Amino acid sequence: MRIKKLYISNYLTFDEVNLYLKDFQVITGQNGSGKKNLSKALDLFNFIQKNILKLNEIKQLLESDRNFILGNNKNTIVSILTDKDKEISIELSNGNLRVNNIEKLGKIKIIDFSDSYEVFSTIDEFIESEKFVSCRKEFKKILTYIFPHIKDIIFYKERGISNYKVKYVYYDKYVSNVSEGEKNVIALISLLFSNYDILVISYPEKGIYYQNYTKIADILLRIAQKSQVIVITNTPFIFDSVPKDRFYIVRRN
Repeated sequence: MRIKKLYISNYLTFDEVNLYLKDFQVITGQNGSGKKNLSKALDLFNFIQKNILKLNEIKQLLESDRNFILGNNKNTIVSILTDKDKEISIELSNGNLRVNNIEKLGKIKIIDFSDSYEVFSTIDEFIESEKFVSCRKEFKKILTYIFPHIKDIIFYKERGISNYKVKYVYYDKYVSNVSEGEKNVIALISLLFSNYDILVISYPEKGIYYQNYTKIADILLRIAQKSQVIVITNTPFIFDSVPKDRFYIVRRN
């Protein structure tokens, strides 16, 4: 499944927006323009699909996150049109919440690379999966290509608890002790071997040295060969090789 169109009305900073999405989509804009709110809108579907929030909690969230300029008299709608022309929607109208066709939603993951918890969860999900065993050589090859000073990731169990270390040239470190940029790259490579239909990735360049930006862009484009990738970034020049119709600029109202 892919998202062909995202429609938002009266939610957070958006009055009304129709956004047509490509298989690889870059979303950028000035600080405070509201680009991250696009991710928050998609997260509503994630909350329902994974039972993270109950419907009454979704209703409360929508009521609190309505566009404060427009007020409460206008309906709040967040809807997705899929590549199969199926509409999936969440609507708050006159105090009533309606959720339509949520079962049509594919497997979606939303990750913010400025959130260390989400980064660690992504690494854990991959390294503790069966795919880590079959993809380990390719994972190691990509990791050492980006960071030649890292030799491998060692996965083991200690007192029945899964754990892992990053193996450097001269020493080892627990993943929790490696640098922010190294952790983020490990998490990003993990997504290359995931099986999500849609990945919404915020600030993948966080903590990464600028000379590695091209390599990061290459990984994201590889992921987009099998999953729809929506990237939210403050540094769009990372994707200089991407056609301009893959960019959407969020502007302040």
